[in-house]
Amino acid sequence: MEEDPRYDVTNQSNLPVARNRYLSNSFARTFVESKGVTAKSLSNYGAFLGTAEADVRAREANDISPVLKTHNRIGERIDEIAFHPSYHYFMSAAVEHNVASFPSEKGRGHLERALKLHMLSEVEPGHGCPISMTYASVATLNDVVVSDNSYLGELVAKLRSNIYDPREVQISNKASITSGMGMTERQGGSDVRANITQAKRISGDRYRITGHKWFMSAPQSDLFLITAKTQRGITCFALPRRTEDGHLNSVQIQRLKRKIGNQSNASSEVIFDGSEATIVGEEGRGISTIIKMVSHCRLDSLIGSAGEIRSATVDAIDHARSRSAFGKLLIDAELMTSVLGDMVIESIAATMTSLRLAYCDDTSPFDEKEGVLRRIGVPLSKFLVCKRAPTLIAEAIECLGGNGYVEESRGALLFRESPLNGMWEGSGNVNALDLLRAISRDQGSMDVFYAYLERNGIDDPHLTRLIEGCKAITSKELIPEAQGRILATKLAKALQLSILVESGLTECAIEYLKARIRPRVDSEVLGTIEVSRGLRDLIDAF
Repeated sequence: MEEDPRYDVTNQSNLPVARNRYLSNSFARTFVESKGVTAKSLSNYGAFLGTAEADVRAREANDISPVLKTHNRIGERIDEIAFHPSYHYFMSAAVEHNVASFPSEKGRGHLERALKLHMLSEVEPGHGCPISMTYASVATLNDVVVSDNSYLGELVAKLRSNIYDPREVQISNKASITSGMGMTERQGGSDVRANITQAKRISGDRYRITGHKWFMSAPQSDLFLITAKTQRGITCFALPRRTEDGHLNSVQIQRLKRKIGNQSNASSEVIFDGSEATIVGEEGRGISTIIKMVSHCRLDSLIGSAGEIRSATVDAIDHARSRSAFGKLLIDAELMTSVLGDMVIESIAATMTSLRLAYCDDTSPFDEKEGVLRRIGVPLSKFLVCKRAPTLIAEAIECLGGNGYVEESRGALLFRESPLNGMWEGSGNVNALDLLRAISRDQGSMDVFYAYLERNGIDDPHLTRLIEGCKAITSKELIPEAQGRILATKLAKALQLSILVESGLTECAIEYLKARIRPRVDSEVLGTIEVSRGLRDLIDAF
C-alpha cells in the first residue's frame, strides 16, 4: 500500500535527546575532575536527569501545579499542599544525591553539589527552590550551633540527611527535613528593615511570632528561617511548621501565588498567629545572621540560570543537527552557526563562572583571596548571567521555530522560569548595590580581585581599557549608585573571561573577548559574531 504523505513524519527533530547530563558536559566535567571531584555520583545523577522519563516527569510536575488544602472535611485547619507525584520524584532524587545537603564543616563538597544543581536546573528547575534553601539554611545555623545535642544541632543533622521524608509529622519523628525562608513582607519587599512581624519572648531562647510574609516559597517545608522584630530590632528565628505534639504551629497559608513560571514549586503568602520559634544568632542582628543563607541562595540563582541556558542551547544545537532547510542541515548554515556559537560562548562562560565561584566555598576557609573572589564575584555574576538567561533562552526557542513555541518544547518551561533567578535573593539593582557596598567597606578586596583578573587575562587593549575604566570608578571614595549596573556588567565580563583563561579554555576566552568585550555596534544582538574555526570547534565540543 502506498504511504500517505499526510502521516509520514520526516525532517523533524525528536527532542530532547536522551543524554547523561554530566558526561555530555565536557567543559564542566573537566573542571570538576581537575579539582579532585570523583565522577561516580555526578554520573549517576546525570544519567537519572538525562532520561526521557525525566523530561516527561518535568512536564507533569509543571503542568499540574501544587494545590493548597486549607481545611479537612470536618473544618479543621490543615494547610497542606498536594503535589503531583513527579515533583516528589525529583525531590527524592535530589535529596538522595546530596544536592540539598550542606557539606560537613571540614568537607569539600560545594563544587560537586553545585554541578548537580546545575544539571537539575537543566531539566526541572522548580524543585531547586526548596533544595537550595535546605542546603543554604545550614550555613546560617552552623554559626550558632553550640553542640550536636542542641536543638539547632538536631535540625542541622536532619537538614543534612539524604533520606527524603515528605510526611506531615513533627520534626522529631522525621528522617530528614527541608527548610524554607521567610523575609519578604508586603510593605517592604527587598527592604527587610521595613518588616513589621513581631517576636515576643516566651522563655529562654523561645519566642512567639505574630505577623505575615508576603512571599514564602516552599511553605510545605518542615522548618523556616524567618526574620521578625524584637525590642532590639530585626532578629532571625528557626520556626518549625509543626510543634512537637504534631499540631500545626499557627502558620496559616493564605494562598499560593500564581506565578509566570516555577509552576512545580509552591510559593505562598502566610500569616503567623502566635507561632513558636527559636532565636538564631544575636538578637537585633537578624539580617547579618541570615545573610549566609541568602548568600548561598544567591549563588544558587546564578548556578540555576547557567543550567537553564545550557539546557536551551543544547536543544537548539540538537535541533540544528537533525533539521534540514534550503537543501542543507541547519547546523551547516553559516548564519545559524553564528547564532549557536554566540549562545555556546555565553553558556560555557556562565557555567564555568558559576562552578568557579562555588569552588570558592571549598577553598575560602583555607585561602582568604578565594573568599574575596566569591564575595565580589557572586553579586556581579548573578547580575549579568540572570539578566542574560531570558534573552538566550528566547533565542534558543527561535532556533526551533514554531516547534519551540509550543508547550511540548522544553523551551516553554525554561522561558517561563528564566526571569525568576534575576529576582530571587535580590533583583539586579539589589545585587548592583551589594557590589558597591562590598567595595566601599573593603577597598583592599578590589586589589585582590583585580590581581585575579590580571593574572588570568589576555593581552588585548580593549580588555585593558575595560579593567582600567573599572579601576577608575572603584577607586573613588563614594561610587554613585548610577554606576552600579555599569560596573557590575563590565566586571562580570572581565571575570568570566579570566575564569575561562584560568580553566584552560583559552580558545573560548578568545571568542568571548571578541563577542563580549571588544566594541561592536551590533553586540546586543545574538548571532552577529564572526564565524571562525574556533567557534565551530566549540559548538562541536558542546
